[in-house]
Amino acid sequence: MLVARLTIIAKCPARLCHNFLVPCIFRPSWPACWPRDVAPTWQDPWAHFPASLHKTSPQTPITLKILFDLFPVILFFVAYEFGEAFPDIANAILLSMGIALESGTKPGIYLATVVAIAANVMQIAWVWFKHRKVEQMLWVSLVLITVFGGLTLFLHDETFVKYKPTLLYWIFALTLGLAPLLFKRNLIRMMMDSQLSLPDAIWARLNLAWAGFFAFMGVANLYVAFNYSTDAWVNFKMFGSLGLMLAFVIAQTLYLSRHMTTLENDAKTDDTRPSNAPTNGQSVHKDTE
Repeated sequence: MLVARLTIIAKCPARLCHNFLVPCIFRPSWPACWPRDVAPTWQDPWAHFPASLHKTSPQTPITLKILFDLFPVILFFVAYEFGEAFPDIANAILLSMGIALESGTKPGIYLATVVAIAANVMQIAWVWFKHRKVEQMLWVSLVLITVFGGLTLFLHDETFVKYKPTLLYWIFALTLGLAPLLFKRNLIRMMMDSQLSLPDAIWARLNLAWAGFFAFMGVANLYVAFNYSTDAWVNFKMFGSLGLMLAFVIAQTLYLSRHMTTLENDAKTDDTRPSNAPTNGQSVHKDTE
């Protein structure tokens, strides 16, 4: 469950930036970031997170939540594969929208860009319909795909749309990296502190690791985009980035488990010590009267 939740966070930096990072930085106190009507329990660790970050009904399976968050990426991939498999139909669809490609140009990436813009609009419309509130960073994501996707469609240059994932990754990396310096806030610690008890140095490493990971993902996206074919980039966008994120989350979980085991052992030691037993650094003074 923890891996699945962290995968959602990693895969959706726009959602996390608005629901967690933005409130933590710009609200006057951290408790205001948390919902007042949530009673966190150890049976439901996700209850410690802001409600808007996981606002689904109790009947909503985690699989459907992941699919909803990946909705634009999945449709982008499907539209690209369709456009490459059926170029005549794809060209006809694009032409009906006033997008006339040069002869010999593969239409897959352009059809996928149109679908991605539409998918982001549909996602925002659904969020508004369900919650009557749209997260600010979802608007940022829509603006980025509209601007860079629009340039791709208008100039018939697929380069622009390939920048969009990198910009989102780097926005997230900068937010995580600069928050401790500018606002004295370790955002990863704030998000997970109610579930884990770790030394300050470990929290600092985790925050730096997440910032570094998203910076790396931005570089990796550009590297694949401009050193490999568009087919390879689309596959990386759909499968490679998700695989890297899942591997990072699993590695982080394994890293944390070592410290969690140590803390659990310390807690058990404290629980089994008699109330009148001396602790470390204390001595037993006998009455010598």
